[in-house]
Amino acid sequence: LAGKDATVDYEDIGHSDSARDWTSKLIIGYKEGADEEAKTKLIPKNSELKGKGGGAGAFAPALIILAILAVIAALVFQSKS
Repeated sequence: LAGKDATVDYEDIGHSDSARDWTSKLIIGYKEGADEEAKTKLIPKNSELKGKGGGAGAFAPALIILAILAVIAALVFQSKS
């Protein structure tokens, strides 16, 4: 991602607040042409992002339930074979 804006990639992962604090300390540069506001902004905390989308956090419980159902279905299918 060298030389590219990695904001979307970073937000899609759903980092913890401690990771966001760590990231704010390690910013080494800014995208060419970035305005001064962007250069002074820190990585927002998860609580500041609530309701703004991004990451898979909202879908995680549904994915876990789906995975459990898939395992149960596979076990039932194997037991009938």
